Amino acid sequence: MFVVERDADVVVAGGCGVALDDLDGVRLIDGESREDRRKLGGRLEMTLVAGIDSSTQSCTVVLRDAETGLKLLASALERHPKHPAIEYDRAVILERAGRIKESVEVLEQLLQQRPDDPVLMNALGYTLADHSMDLGRAEGLIHKALIATPDSPAVLDSLGWVRFREGDAKGAVPELEHAYSLEHDADIAAHWGEALWVSGKHQEARRVWAAAIARAPDAPLLKATMARFLKDAP
Repeated sequence: MFVVERDADVVVAGGCGVALDDLDGVRLIDGESREDRRKLGGRLEMTLVAGIDSSTQSCTVVLRDAETGLKLLASALERHPKHPAIEYDRAVILERAGRIKESVEVLEQLLQQRPDDPVLMNALGYTLADHSMDLGRAEGLIHKALIATPDSPAVLDSLGWVRFREGDAKGAVPELEHAYSLEHDADIAAHWGEALWVSGKHQEARRVWAAAIARAPDAPLLKATMARFLKDAP
């Protein structure tokens, strides 16, 4: 799971949909007005909310909406080349559109510019882990992010998830449980439940998923995870 904090705003990405803030918390740059920022953020929000709503029916619809989001961001980047916040949002949407290599490339470039940024380390580490790419490097990046932000539920989730991807489901469980205790996030619950299930703790996994789906009945990743393991999934 990756999270970006921008002043008072937060961007969270995960599952078959993505939630983005309206960019208002990002520092304005030369030639950009607050109204320009507000309009871009509003268009992105409309595009991605539509993607989340549709994802319960078809991820193909999400792909279409992601491409719309990418066009909006491309237009913004023409006006403000290499704007780090817009580039980050582009990486998020590229990943959601299945263009993983491009997403990783954008995150790599951002990390080169800000090599000590734990948010970027976690974002790149999680993306690599989620797609089973260069797991050793992914875990190293996540560990560095955790040193800087030891109580971050997003980073703890990433650590648990990379361990799961490495084949250590039992070792992933404590980190994911800790992450969920800090933030009752549906994506963390999806990961925690899957690690429990693969560890053979099916009843515990059911309990985690049931509690989480009651809190967030429309969470895309949680619903998709439950559907893979439960015949009676909602």
